Amino acid sequence: MCPQPGATQTYGSALVSEDCLHVNVYTKEVKGEHDYFLRPVIVFFHSGGWFSGTNRSDWLGPDYLLDEDILLVTVNYRLGPLGFLSTNDEHAVGNYGMKDQVLALKWVKHNISAFGGNPNNVTISGYSAGSISVMLHMLSPMSNGNCEYTTYFIINVHINHYFWIYWFVSSSKWNFLQ
Repeated sequence: MCPQPGATQTYGSALVSEDCLHVNVYTKEVKGEHDYFLRPVIVFFHSGGWFSGTNRSDWLGPDYLLDEDILLVTVNYRLGPLGFLSTNDEHAVGNYGMKDQVLALKWVKHNISAFGGNPNNVTISGYSAGSISVMLHMLSPMSNGNCEYTTYFIINVHINHYFWIYWFVSSSKWNFLQ
């Protein structure tokens, strides 16, 4: 279990590790092995200000976000100091949470067809901090242009109005854009 606010409220005092990167894949129904129709995919990044939150199914699961014949992928990633602490030097460059998101998107591109999803029809979406993550992926060379999957992504952003206030995005997040 990942030691992050939100996860410990659900799992109590379970054993913890720093391995916070995992995804949940949901579909309305499992297709047969001879069904060659690949469904559109939505990758959803949760809210929580990059210091709390989780991809728990009781909040982000199929009951709330899965109305059509699509695949829904919810992403967990490192938060707080594990995900974004930076000393602005080579010792702790930061943005590990954003890099976890990039790895999750690469995983979707390379593996989602095994679940019946179309790797060429993926929408990334998010709420609050998740929507800002989507915007950062739109701007970052790590996500845009340097990774083979980015040309296939349609971006859906629920904009948090505080994003436009200059002090909201810390220097470590600006470093992710470079």
